[in-house]
Amino acid sequence: MKTKITSLCLFLMLVLGATSLKASNLYVVSGESFTITPGTGFVKYLWDLDNQEILEADILPGGVLTRSLLNAGTTITKHTLKLSVLEQLLGGCYSEAVSHTIIVLPKLTTLIAANLDNFCSEAVSISSELTSTFVTGSLLTNLSEYGIGFTYQWAKKTGETLTNIPEATSNKLIVTEVGEYVTQVAYSLPTTGSYPSNGSSIKVPTAITSSVQEIRKTLAKPLSPDISIL
Repeated sequence: MKTKITSLCLFLMLVLGATSLKASNLYVVSGESFTITPGTGFVKYLWDLDNQEILEADILPGGVLTRSLLNAGTTITKHTLKLSVLEQLLGGCYSEAVSHTIIVLPKLTTLIAANLDNFCSEAVSISSELTSTFVTGSLLTNLSEYGIGFTYQWAKKTGETLTNIPEATSNKLIVTEVGEYVTQVAYSLPTTGSYPSNGSSIKVPTAITSSVQEIRKTLAKPLSPDISIL
């Protein structure tokens, strides 16, 4: 599978059923804009984030809410978002507030290291082990609390195109060809536990950047030295 590399501004669209009594777990990426769209058919929407009422002027028509939340450091954080709705202005009353949990995933960085990255220019065969690791200070400490993991997909980079390598889905890869290699690491969201991702939550796009590791064959074949008898 080939993937074209493009520069995108991440924009998440989350949809809530305004009258649902079931709380949702909404996963977003630190510092990236996300939009929450409630169900329709109401005249007013009352949003509350971490016990702070959101001003009506900051709410778009139809109760649509756009926000971004920033993590300090590399710890997963959570926020409480509440929604009440009003069905009619005259004589109406607000519904009971339904609480939703917004879980903010920090942006992380991985680096690729090779046990050998350059070989003799005339080598018939080569073999190098690549390992993808999180940079120091970029490894989360509270993954188990949320049941979040990571997925890996290695790819070979040609220009701006990534070609996925079949079955290369761990943090290690053995390569036997020259070229540039990257690993696409993504958050894996839980489906069970305390904070399962559900129908009201989208799948988080990759928020983890990786380095590129080049494997070369540029080492010159040495010339045989002259010998002498002393």
